[in-house]
Amino acid sequence: MSPVSPQRPAKVTIKELAKALSLSPMAVSVALNGSTGTVRVSEKTVKRVRKLAEEWKYKPNAGARAIRARQFRSIGFFDGADPSILSMPTMLEVGIADRAAIHDYNLNVVRRPADPAKDAEMVPRIFREYQVDVLLTTNTHLLTPRLIDRILTSGYPVVYIYEKRPFNAIYFDDYQGFRDLTQHLIQKGLKRIAYLGYEDDTGHYSFKDRLQGYRDAMQSAGLKDRIYAHKLFSMHRLNDNERYEWLNAADAPQAVICYDDLSALKLESVCLKKGIRIPDDIALAGCGGELLHALSATPMTILEVSSLKMGRAAVEMSIDLVTNKKDQILSLPLLPEIKERMSTKVGTMAGAAV
Repeated sequence: MSPVSPQRPAKVTIKELAKALSLSPMAVSVALNGSTGTVRVSEKTVKRVRKLAEEWKYKPNAGARAIRARQFRSIGFFDGADPSILSMPTMLEVGIADRAAIHDYNLNVVRRPADPAKDAEMVPRIFREYQVDVLLTTNTHLLTPRLIDRILTSGYPVVYIYEKRPFNAIYFDDYQGFRDLTQHLIQKGLKRIAYLGYEDDTGHYSFKDRLQGYRDAMQSAGLKDRIYAHKLFSMHRLNDNERYEWLNAADAPQAVICYDDLSALKLESVCLKKGIRIPDDIALAGCGGELLHALSATPMTILEVSSLKMGRAAVEMSIDLVTNKKDQILSLPLLPEIKERMSTKVGTMAGAAV
């Protein structure tokens, strides 16, 4: 006569299975999930446990299992940028999300509060509850010391995006990129090449590296550098004649390389208002990609630093850290690409080599 199966409880758990079979919860867990190396059960017991689990339609608690294994198939992305400047999802976020989906990982996005005064009090949930396998972060140079400490002591493997670090970082080689872009213009026969950037140094490596790449290329060619700078994020408010008088000088630049999208778009606008033709009177090149390409009146030559590409590379590094249980990986510098368009196609422009 077959033994009568115990009555199915309202909620089937490992504890209920253990109680019905007169076994310890640990023995039931091992029977269902395999030996831990310290606790073993007989094949007969494994069959008993799995038979009842099937009859009762037992379903493992995925969340509890993830906590035990510390594997959530989830990536955290903490963007330290000021949300009042960039409120819409960026191409960086798109690149991260797309590549995470390919690996069947979820993405948890955390942003700073819109009110900067709350930065000091902010303790994102991602730092209070273990819920991701790895943390991607960017713009940490803009964070408060407290938030930086939270990242460093979070216990997560951390991948830094667009930060120049020896390990666990994805960033662009801005020095080599700007050196290559400057040399590209020099090879066109241009000699009076200027650099337009910012006076401010927020601590991000790109401020120094882009300028130094330009300077070294000019020095190698035996040319004099011309550096013009405005205050960060104030360039769009400047009067056209306030800081751009050098455009009308007798020895005005034949070409200008701009630090970023904002400075290139502003300079293009000033040139148009002054009747300075691009590229016949002056060649312009910028750095960035998405914004500059979409908004420039004259198709703009850019040193492309693809946020999409950077996001994808950051996810690949993250998966490597998690899958292979590594503490650190050598950082990956990406080389920006020169995308030439109409704004620097000077050809045999008159006086180019003067």
